[in-house]
Amino acid sequence: MLAVDQDSLTAIKPELKNGETVLWAARPRAGVIFYGNEYEAQVLFGLLAGCFTIVWETLAIWSLWSMPSHIGRSVLMILFGIPLFVDGQYRMWGRFLYAAWKKKKSYYAVTDRRVIVVQDFRGHQVASTEIGALTTLLKEKYSDELGTIRFIAPPALFARTWSEMITLDKWEIWDPLSIKRGPVFEDVEDVDAVYQLIAALRAKTTEVEVARILRDR
Repeated sequence: MLAVDQDSLTAIKPELKNGETVLWAARPRAGVIFYGNEYEAQVLFGLLAGCFTIVWETLAIWSLWSMPSHIGRSVLMILFGIPLFVDGQYRMWGRFLYAAWKKKKSYYAVTDRRVIVVQDFRGHQVASTEIGALTTLLKEKYSDELGTIRFIAPPALFARTWSEMITLDKWEIWDPLSIKRGPVFEDVEDVDAVYQLIAALRAKTTEVEVARILRDR
């Protein structure tokens, strides 16, 4: 049976409209989760960036120690490499810890009208979409019961046009829990049942069928 997590319900309640009923509410699965095949390019790029910055800083420090006559150049290399090092380490492993931290303050809900995400992380953010207005409904499974449900297209890794290059939210690529463009259910438990529930509501299935989905899973 699809359950309603009470902590999630408490976080979602202030966002409900008059007469709106919560059918399912939960948090994303806690902890660090390494994602599916669609993230392989990001992982590879992150490893390359992280390793490059480690080599850069190591060579700069070695130059400072071994060639005192070039102290100015060595110090400049070290200072220039610090932001690159921080960025590279975030891309390599920090983003997974960031996502795990953010999930502690993220809440998902499916109502009889909308899909809703609330994040009480660095402020209060809310993203919701009317189920009847959903143009995208994608399910990505990582295991038998864990996955992601998207209501917007996944972020593009690379811009294909100049227009996309200007408008592309590059930070969103490295933050899978971003809801700037709309709601997304990341790392959902029992993803098949949640997906079936949303699909049934979207197709305006009878209340009996919706009740069966809620009862049987």
